[in-house]
Amino acid sequence: GGRGAEGVVIQRLQALTKAKAADLGARQVANILHSMAKMEERGRTGADDELADKLLTRALATARDFEPQHVANLVWALATMDIEADARLLEAMQARATATAGDFNPQNVANLVLALATMGVTADARLL
Repeated sequence: GGRGAEGVVIQRLQALTKAKAADLGARQVANILHSMAKMEERGRTGADDELADKLLTRALATARDFEPQHVANLVWALATMDIEADARLLEAMQARATATAGDFNPQNVANLVLALATMGVTADARLL
């Protein structure tokens, strides 16, 4: 997506990311999805369904490595891009949030709960 040189750069970055998706860690997955959502939010086409699918698969595989900000960013990105996530991924992110709840700052909590509500998902009672 995008126009001109910017579009070419974005397409190349997306292709490289798809090729390396299986090697990405939790932080990279969350950051890339967050960036894609930010681009979409600003009216640029950041969405690439194949890339998003690969990243979500990797997120599930690395869920135990997610830190609070990664959890909040990933769930916010899902809500912002209106991605219907696999229930297992949402369960894994909520489980991770519960396991690391003591490390969440107020911004992380607000972002996570708002994103879950936006998706119509009730936050796990242990998070509230």
